[in-house]
Amino acid sequence: RESLRIQKITENIIFLSKLESKVEMFLFEEHDIGEILERAIESIESLAIVKDIDIIYTPQQIGHIYLDAEKMQCALTNILSNCIKYAKDCITIEVLDSDDAVKIIISDNGKGFDVEHIGDLLSGLSRVKSNGSGIGLSIVNEIVNAHGGRFSVGNKSIGGAEFSIVLEKLNAFYLRCPPNSSSL
Repeated sequence: RESLRIQKITENIIFLSKLESKVEMFLFEEHDIGEILERAIESIESLAIVKDIDIIYTPQQIGHIYLDAEKMQCALTNILSNCIKYAKDCITIEVLDSDDAVKIIISDNGKGFDVEHIGDLLSGLSRVKSNGSGIGLSIVNEIVNAHGGRFSVGNKSIGGAEFSIVLEKLNAFYLRCPPNSSSL
């Protein structure tokens, strides 16, 4: 088990290094972000069941976004996995859809983050909790930034962690990244 844990940490460090150095390629295509979110939920659903954690999400029709589906699913799965580790019994996913952007808010009802560590969470330099590598949120941040989006981490006023991803819709990001192109 320890060997597998170390292997996963090593793989994450290499992946983050590639993202930060712009070596990792992104393939931007038009995708339904709702479908990608549902695939991310499905990928962690069995773990949520084992830990008796409810995932509250109401699928909705969302406009298409120009993105790398595989990497965005990886980012969403990282957030959901983090929530499963620390939630008491519930994870909530909310999607806010406007004309030019989509905001995905994922929160749990756990303890939340220590206020003094929130600024370090996206740097990958800080291990906030004892049972993780501390780089998962840095990977999410790099992926979201590569999509021209914004990623933020904080605590809900009623307790628990809250993660927010804001992505521009097809029209805005499409102008900066032409179809069928790869971006570093």
